[in-house]
Amino acid sequence: MAFPLLTVVALLFEGSSAYTWVTHEVHFTTVISIAYIVYFSTHVAYSLWGWLLRHHSASNVVPFTLLVPIFGIISSAIVLQEQIPDWKIFAGILVILGLCVNLYGARRRR
Repeated sequence: MAFPLLTVVALLFEGSSAYTWVTHEVHFTTVISIAYIVYFSTHVAYSLWGWLLRHHSASNVVPFTLLVPIFGIISSAIVLQEQIPDWKIFAGILVILGLCVNLYGARRRR
């Protein structure tokens, strides 16, 4: 576990004032975001990933990892009301098009 070592390093470099500042500045959104990352992405997503790899070949499943940043951008827009710049929309469309070419192009060749 990295937590104990990182805590000691942070105390050495930042001092205890960094921890008192953090405890006063933590918001509900921060706590929910951390819980989402710890519980959902770690436990649920890896469980689903393992299930997919058990039931499908890796060559069919792995390209879908390209969608992870797109879901991150969309969820930050929904949850945190962040604006999505045009270039990120364009990049997301390119990723989805590349995924479609990868998945459906191979099927058309067969």
